[in-house]
Amino acid sequence: MFFIRSFCPSEQQLGGLHQWIDKLRVDEELISKLKLRLLLVEAFVNAYESGGESKENITIIIEQQIHEGHLNIMVTDNGRGFDIDGAFGNFEGHQLGKRFLIVAHPGVSLYAIPMSPNKLRFKLIGQPYDDQYLPERNRGILAMLNIATTVEYQYCPFSNNYLKISISKEQEKQKAIEKSFQNFGG
Repeated sequence: MFFIRSFCPSEQQLGGLHQWIDKLRVDEELISKLKLRLLLVEAFVNAYESGGESKENITIIIEQQIHEGHLNIMVTDNGRGFDIDGAFGNFEGHQLGKRFLIVAHPGVSLYAIPMSPNKLRFKLIGQPYDDQYLPERNRGILAMLNIATTVEYQYCPFSNNYLKISISKEQEKQKAIEKSFQNFGG
């Protein structure tokens, strides 16, 4: 099942985004409406802010695979984006898959992992104990990774950039097991 909606790149669209989310019929065993709202609002604001002068719509595509227990969200924008190759240097074969530390705070580290010259996967190690200590610049991605299984960014020069957020029942169970293991000092 697919849900697709385009929004003008404007903060005033957040009300319409909230209404659209409330009407969606998603598997609430996979993700609650509250968590879905957080993911989509963070991704929308990111697309809006990185869109710069672009007046192109921000499109949200949600693919729900109920029987497989997966939810994929893609948020696209036609803004200037984040030039991955320019930010981390030219990728050679040995750099793909390497972790680049973006944020390190007590109890949490955020890494960017180049999957290709134009694609990053974000990885969260640990759990932030208090949002107030997280830097403003990375709160959105950290909030998304606390909910999602994976978050990836694809930079597409002269086309639509997109953020892909994936949630999987199986991987969510594994994250819960790892978290409880950490809480008991394992």
